[in-house]
Amino acid sequence: MRHFIACFLLLSIAATTNAAEFLVSSRLDSGAGTFREALISAITTPSPPHVIRFTAAYPLGGRINLASALPTIQVELTIEGNNRFPQLSGVEQFPLLITTRSLTLRDIQLMDGWAPVVNTTAGDGGCVRYNGAPTAVATLLVERTNFLNCRARELFLAGGGAIHWPAPAGGLEIRQSTFTNNRAISNDAANEQPRGGAVQASTSAIVITGSTFVDNQVQTVGTRGGLGGALALFVQPGDFNFASLQGNRFSGNQVTENASDQGRGGAVFVALQTGTQVAIDQNWFNGNSAREGGALFLRGTNVLNLMNVRNNSFHNGQAQFAGGGMSVLSGFLVATHNTWNESLAPSASTLAFTNTDVRRFANNVLVRPFGSAHCTMTNIVRNSLQGAGNFFDSACSGLEQASDQFFPGDLVLVVDETERVGVLKLPPGTSAIDGGSDVSDDCSATDARGTTRPQDGDGNGQARCDAGAYEVASPVLFRDGFE
Repeated sequence: MRHFIACFLLLSIAATTNAAEFLVSSRLDSGAGTFREALISAITTPSPPHVIRFTAAYPLGGRINLASALPTIQVELTIEGNNRFPQLSGVEQFPLLITTRSLTLRDIQLMDGWAPVVNTTAGDGGCVRYNGAPTAVATLLVERTNFLNCRARELFLAGGGAIHWPAPAGGLEIRQSTFTNNRAISNDAANEQPRGGAVQASTSAIVITGSTFVDNQVQTVGTRGGLGGALALFVQPGDFNFASLQGNRFSGNQVTENASDQGRGGAVFVALQTGTQVAIDQNWFNGNSAREGGALFLRGTNVLNLMNVRNNSFHNGQAQFAGGGMSVLSGFLVATHNTWNESLAPSASTLAFTNTDVRRFANNVLVRPFGSAHCTMTNIVRNSLQGAGNFFDSACSGLEQASDQFFPGDLVLVVDETERVGVLKLPPGTSAIDGGSDVSDDCSATDARGTTRPQDGDGNGQARCDAGAYEVASPVLFRDGFE
């Protein structure tokens, strides 16, 4: 996977090499020094890629309210906020950036971009939409950019309230960005299936790191649910094509809960095709809801799709049908150092796996299921199941291992959201502290916040891995470090 990430980053860097630069100093809709004028100049100037840059003269945080739709971007382009953090608003009437080429966005704010209500792809991607050839190697790089109140509105398959990137041969990378209150809305009760309240991507390489997704939704008017309250990611077929989510925060995202079918992935829905894989690492999921997979739904085409879920904390995920914490359908699953707490569903409060080859399940913590037992396993393969160091407060039927350990009584975890990546902390003296497996494949090198493992969390002089996503640090007895 590292090879493909490197290639993708090279593409991103190449896209920023500019032939011409166009400056923005005015927050008016049109005229000299405006964003519209710079965009038209960039589109019509030969020898791209080009850069649009906001100058020091631009008002800090100044908002541009569009009076009409912007022209389609037909060249490779970088838009740089340049520490002015400009706001570009579609005033809940117009979509914002439509492109047929690679695009880079840095240090800007996109808001109130509303795609029209139509039965075509013109209703996708309220703030950013790729409208180029599916065979083009088009990449989108988003860095330190905020998306607020963007809307995809389409009769049937509304996709990507903030971003719609259907570039099968290209890629998508999002770094240190924020997505708040975005929507993908379908309006036909019989055929609706919106996807990705914040982002829908159908591409070969997807990397999302250090970003925050809050209160994004997929909305329907009927009983058919959509996919991915925040993210709906479709990894296109190809050996080692991938999606990677690391160090992100997902809170309050939602897919239609009362749907009769679909309604999958309250925060994240990932669909893998032949030869592809996904890594979900060091993320915080809190208060997300769906029909299936309250926080996370992973779908593969067969058991050859590698799904690596590690160092994640899942709190208060809810599902109307099954898998309040996570659901998996057809894949090759490795799950280590995750914590699930207070998940709710009438069937499989915490985990629902179907047609899944579970290869490793180690150093996980599952506590306080509401509505039903922790787990439902349907037609899973566990012939090669390995792992140890799991802790439960009640059985996880179908994933039982001889080394399973159980917490006595009602264990209440401590919710810590003081950092972007929230964690669920074990109370002092809990047996899972220094109680996990130290086997190298079970014990990851760092925890959800990057703390080195193992630590001597119980202070007995021996460092051992904790179970769960958070590693309790060794106690400090002396301020000068002489222990």
